[in-house]
Amino acid sequence: MSITMDHLRAVSHNQLSAVFEDLADHALVGMTIVLDARFLYANQKCCELFGYLEEEFIQLSPFDLVVDTDREMVRNRMNERLCRETTTSEYSFRGVRKDGSIIDLEVRGTTIAIDGRPALATSFVEMTDTRRAIQEREHQRTMAAHIARERDTAQRYLDVAGVMMMVFAADETISLVNRQGCEVLGYRAADELLGRNWIDVFIPAPKRLEMRAAFHSFLDGTTPAVEHFQNEIVTKSGEERIISWHNQRLFDDSGKATGILSSGEDITERCRSEESLRSSELRFRQIAENLSEVFWITNADKTKVEYISPAYETVWGRTVEEVYERPVAYLEAIVPEDREATERRVKQQAEVGYDVEYRITRPDGATRWIHDRSVAIRDEADCVYRLIGVAEDITERKAAENRLFELAHFDQLTGITNRLYFGQIVDAAIRRKAAGAVILLDLDGFKKVNDSAGHAVGDLLLRATAKRLAEVTPPDATVSRWGGDEFAVFVPEGSTTGSLAEFIGRIREVCAEPFFLPRRKVFLTASIGIARSPDHGSSAAELMAHADLAMYRAKAELPGTERFFTPGMKEEVQREIDLEAELRRAFANAEFELHYQPQVDLATGSLVGAEALLRWRHPERGLLQPAEFLSVLEPSPVAAAVGDWTIATASAVAARLHRAGRPLRIGVNLFSAQMKAGGLTKTIARQLQENELPPELLEIEITEKIILNQDPATLVTLTKIRELGVGLAFDDYGTGYASLSMLTEYPLTRLKIDRAFVDRMATSVGDAAIVKAIVGLALGFGLKLVAEGIECEEQAATLRLLGCHEGQGYLFGRAMPINELLMAVERAAGCTPSPGFVPAA
Repeated sequence: MSITMDHLRAVSHNQLSAVFEDLADHALVGMTIVLDARFLYANQKCCELFGYLEEEFIQLSPFDLVVDTDREMVRNRMNERLCRETTTSEYSFRGVRKDGSIIDLEVRGTTIAIDGRPALATSFVEMTDTRRAIQEREHQRTMAAHIARERDTAQRYLDVAGVMMMVFAADETISLVNRQGCEVLGYRAADELLGRNWIDVFIPAPKRLEMRAAFHSFLDGTTPAVEHFQNEIVTKSGEERIISWHNQRLFDDSGKATGILSSGEDITERCRSEESLRSSELRFRQIAENLSEVFWITNADKTKVEYISPAYETVWGRTVEEVYERPVAYLEAIVPEDREATERRVKQQAEVGYDVEYRITRPDGATRWIHDRSVAIRDEADCVYRLIGVAEDITERKAAENRLFELAHFDQLTGITNRLYFGQIVDAAIRRKAAGAVILLDLDGFKKVNDSAGHAVGDLLLRATAKRLAEVTPPDATVSRWGGDEFAVFVPEGSTTGSLAEFIGRIREVCAEPFFLPRRKVFLTASIGIARSPDHGSSAAELMAHADLAMYRAKAELPGTERFFTPGMKEEVQREIDLEAELRRAFANAEFELHYQPQVDLATGSLVGAEALLRWRHPERGLLQPAEFLSVLEPSPVAAAVGDWTIATASAVAARLHRAGRPLRIGVNLFSAQMKAGGLTKTIARQLQENELPPELLEIEITEKIILNQDPATLVTLTKIRELGVGLAFDDYGTGYASLSMLTEYPLTRLKIDRAFVDRMATSVGDAAIVKAIVGLALGFGLKLVAEGIECEEQAATLRLLGCHEGQGYLFGRAMPINELLMAVERAAGCTPSPGFVPAA
């Protein structure tokens, strides 16, 4: 039954959407809808095809999924459909998955309309496997044709040869066989052998595994390109014969080995004679004496050397005659540290053959690593009567392995253990039930040195720190560079250097000693966190995480000190994580609101401004003050968005008052995240324009932290804001490290005296002097002044006499909701508040 457009029009929009999404989500091809160059919809298959989650995929541009070389072609195809030059199209391109891999895609697309605008509906089918299969089939056909040509050409020569001639393909099948080969193997015609596995056809069952390994070893080039080989075969009738083969690899045009050409001679009778044995020995010597490995043959107890290849003189640096005369000479060359263990293993494994590694010392003093392995040869009574082996110089391989070990386990800058190896050492100690302590330390002030002096000086400082830590670390402890300017030490319980507290004291001492670097002397301290095993964790990762919490607690409370981990630290972090998640939800649910604290002219008592202060209307805990959430909100990802909302909300309130004829300056606190995010000037300019707000009625309050933690672009941004006509107030001046130069470098219009100075100026001569100095500075630089925290008339009078312009505090009013502020404005103007003037909540 077909579905017509009339049927579809009869279905409701919601039903049609549900049907489409259900069909699309179960489709075997990727499906997308693109509107205005962004993904409006992508089904599950499409997300899986490119390796993204649905929420990740929707954020992408269609061109993020196309390799650079195909991007222009895809863009043109999309534009053709959008411009109605064509309504459908089929083409292919190479796509980029999330992991960076490339896939070949077949695309079918059509143009649809959404709300009267053209959109693109597209389906994707991966073609990578299909093309690979086609290429493989083409390759197989080419190979088959090539082999067929070779077979046809060679067969005529093979049949007239007086020896067995055979070609064994790489897959162990017989590709060619001549008449002599068929006769020796007992077959009437080549057709009985072609295509069959030669190992299964005529190699005795006990020898098949060994023969198969030898065949592939020869094929892949492990053994020489031309090889003489002798082995037993079984004819069709079951008779065992001995064949001497002359083997040579065959290659295709690309140099790939495709098989082995073998000429075989039946030497059964000859092998039963002494002459055949001597011939076999000669062939063995010819092979052994032309290889770099040392081939050797001894009696069962290795008291007599029957044969050793000339390569011994190159590897050992001694003559073969010495070994023939004194078989123990090879053992004497082994370094003393390896000799006993090597001799023991050789004796233990002699019955089955041994495999050992050891070091030797050459006469020139050089040390070489040897890999020595043997097989045991048994007689008819199953007794070992001979050992045959090969010894290989693996010094270079060992050096490479050691280098790889160092790269994987040691920090390349400082030479001490790296994070991965440190974790393995701690985990190994935990598995042994060995208690201990993980000490994590961070260099306070390192970043400033690194930023000011450069990374080269920073690297010198890190190396010097690592050296000092290694010098004071007990022999049974482990010191590691954990990352950046963080170092970690694992001290087993009962360390030989005294108590843990004494060791931590030595760490603090060596870190506090001056570092003499090129053209400078640097002083640093170390903030330290300690976690004990097993009380604070059952793995290295857990101990390091807990030591990290303790270290950051020390850095936050008093840099240069140490803290031991307590469960409360983890609980506090979890509370912060939970609170951050709540803050995200709070912003999404519009739970934030602004309260406004009045600012008055101290000379006239008139209401001249208000500071907008953030509050959180928590659905369960009620109205929350900033102290309960601001420390978590400020570093969170949502801080910039909350800050922009604050500017927008305060601007709207200031504009409402202005339009009502009650102009009032509104101060808005700035988040550091807004400065880092960029676009702050545009945000403020847009609010001024949209609200038709005179810029002098908006004031941005910045803290010292915003200035000190930002790059030079901060000054540029603040200057542009001031050029808009918006005021810039420096909040809490005098409580931090702000220098006098900031008053000239930054385009400030107002200083705010911190409430702590105002509160203590009546009882503290020092605080009174600070307030007087701040007032003098502001007046000298032509800045306005606002004193915070005024709670009594006496404080207001003192500030008025000093020349302070404005005041803010409980004496004039607490922070209040917008409705209360608007009524306060009306009262200050001598009017009865009009219900129509108060906006709806």
